[in-house]
Amino acid sequence: RLGCAAHAVANGRQALAALAEAPYDILLLDCQMPELDGYETARLIRQRETPTATPTGNLSTPLHIIAMTANAMQGDRERCLATGMDDYIAKPVRLADLAAAVERARRFLPQLTPRPTSPTALPTRTTATASLDLSAVRALCGPAATGESDSLAELIELYLRDAQAQCDQMERGLAEGKAQVVQAAAHSLKGSSSNLGALPLAGCCAELEQRAKAGRLTDCPAILDKVRAEFARVTSDLQAELRQS
Repeated sequence: RLGCAAHAVANGRQALAALAEAPYDILLLDCQMPELDGYETARLIRQRETPTATPTGNLSTPLHIIAMTANAMQGDRERCLATGMDDYIAKPVRLADLAAAVERARRFLPQLTPRPTSPTALPTRTTATASLDLSAVRALCGPAATGESDSLAELIELYLRDAQAQCDQMERGLAEGKAQVVQAAAHSLKGSSSNLGALPLAGCCAELEQRAKAGRLTDCPAILDKVRAEFARVTSDLQAELRQS
């Protein structure tokens, strides 16, 4: 959407592996990830960076790291910067905020071309139900350009696949008595559901995440039932949206 090529990975360890395989200009780094969180990932990246001469004799530009966090608490930005990140945007991410962050990166990465385009106007048709407000995800995607695949359809399909996996992960975590597994999966689904405008589902996930964090697994099966029921409603609404688009 902003004229940049992008790749996605699931956690900090995979990010480090990707960086070892190919050069990147910008890293959008979620602060809370499984296996290796954003803060430690940024610290390791900065620890491993060494100045490298370019063919022109200048030193190579360090990777520009933009933090993404759902926490809007005082000190979050300072913590991100202290671990070596360059910028900060809050989740759920909005296209205008992302465009502004990429534009700020241009001051440090003159090789970035083309200049990011301004977010285009949103389509007038939106979908809102008791379970879902698609205006949130439309604000993130924007309308598809001529000859471009429907980014909204792609995002919905990706979300449904990932959300089902997170629900299954929560169920396995409960069956095995692993509170940390339940907490991580609930946190992940909470964030993606919030980005997509599925706020009731995000609220159920937040409740499950808090109980698991407190070690109260006996409370979790009933909440997981609520998560699955709400996810079924969201799935139905999203599939209806795909049929209309």
